Amino acid sequence: MRMLEVESLSRSEFRSRHRGRRAVLVRGLATHGLSRWHPAELVRRIGSRPVTATFSATGCFNPLDESNEIEKRVMPFGEAVSCVLNRGDGPYCYVYQVPIADASSDLRRDGLVPPWLSALDHVRATNLWVGAKGCITPLHVDGSHGCLVQVLGEKRVTLFSPDQRELLYPAVGTPRPHLSLVDLRNPDVQRFPRFEHARAERFTLGPGDMLYLPPGWWHEVESLDDAVSINFWSDSIYRPMTWIKSVSAWLARSRASR
Repeated sequence: MRMLEVESLSRSEFRSRHRGRRAVLVRGLATHGLSRWHPAELVRRIGSRPVTATFSATGCFNPLDESNEIEKRVMPFGEAVSCVLNRGDGPYCYVYQVPIADASSDLRRDGLVPPWLSALDHVRATNLWVGAKGCITPLHVDGSHGCLVQVLGEKRVTLFSPDQRELLYPAVGTPRPHLSLVDLRNPDVQRFPRFEHARAERFTLGPGDMLYLPPGWWHEVESLDDAVSINFWSDSIYRPMTWIKSVSAWLARSRASR
């Protein structure tokens, strides 16, 4: 199954045709309120609130890569944003998953809430992401419905459908089985031969674009500019036991093939 790209998406269409089934990209849906979520405005609003800033020498925030030292520091939000925007020759800084559920009314006012979000019933998290150009969230899968709204800058998304899971070598047996063992920038096909058969979809998210990802869609995200994004996670129709059973089944098949 491939991602669907559209110019609009109603709540009823989303519920009847796409919810829990396929990834959907809606272009240019949010426009009028984007400037109120740019870094200077965010610093003015959030200011000295403590957040966790994550630093990486390579820009790839992959905890499975032991050669890449990743450091976390707690600091005021304004200071963290300064590290993002003024990187120079220093490490890449990513301020991610900053909870902003208390700003839901402002998000709705500014047109940054996907119109189909209410069809997911229970939104368990609303987060802010601020990252430097070159920051990469490595290939992974989420167990929740995700809606990503791009606010500032562009991001490149590499997407794989759920039926390709066994070609992507999930890190089962590690504390992070939702990550892939494959480095998309330098895939080791000797170690991961099935990956040669994987077929990715690649596209760029720009300001105002909204992306819906059901559980099970593998994705990697790279910031092509200093970037601001907002995401929503929902567990409304996701059944935890389905996720556990699917991982267990994959692990059993993997062991049987050895």
